Amino acid sequence: FRMGMQLEKIGEARAATAAFHEAATLYQCFMENLAQFGHVTALSKEDCRGVLAYACVRLAHLNHDALGDPQAATRLYRDAASIDQQPSSCSFLGIGTSMEAAEIYSFQDAVAAYRKARELTPNKGIILFNLAVALERIGEPETIEESNALMEILRRSEASDACLVDSWGYVRWHTRKNRMANLHRGTRAMLQLALEEASPLVRMGGLVCEFGVASGRSLRMAQELLPLNTPIHGFDTFTGLPQAWGSEPA
Repeated sequence: FRMGMQLEKIGEARAATAAFHEAATLYQCFMENLAQFGHVTALSKEDCRGVLAYACVRLAHLNHDALGDPQAATRLYRDAASIDQQPSSCSFLGIGTSMEAAEIYSFQDAVAAYRKARELTPNKGIILFNLAVALERIGEPETIEESNALMEILRRSEASDACLVDSWGYVRWHTRKNRMANLHRGTRAMLQLALEEASPLVRMGGLVCEFGVASGRSLRMAQELLPLNTPIHGFDTFTGLPQAWGSEPA
């Protein structure tokens, strides 16, 4: 489990996935057969359930964001929610976003997951935002009214949440011709879209560059998506950000 956390931190998504999968398997064996697998951990069964659930959450996130498999992510987030005796709102938020990304579920399915997440964490901005957007996209008068009320709550919140309303205005305008546009693709899926659009330029000798490499996570994804003989150039000062951005310090 610790290895998975470290590998994910340094951008090794596939290796992290393998580590979390092995950890989850061992924790499951520990819970089902303590006599043979008691050596796996010093945790109690109750505490082990929470760690197993979190391993499923990490696996779900990696499947959605780094491996481009939101259907697997949906299953894993559901596993996390069912395993944990006190499930986290993160699991239900993940169920909603991966459902929307998978494009085989309805907005109503995603809304149900977001509502459950809100029950557990009523004032979390990203939960309110995703719920509001999904309600608006359903397009019924009552869902639009509820969406507007939620957006007004966000608009009056701290800047980190209020800015989401402006972001949705920008995205709404640029997706106005395709109301069913997928808004929850992960990093790998978004990179694939961008690289497919740029592929004619690449074949003509254009450069593939990333400005801001950090751990190299997205650079590795681009390497997997591009033909093997495509050079990729990464640039970074490796001195950190000039100002704080999200959870990343300056």
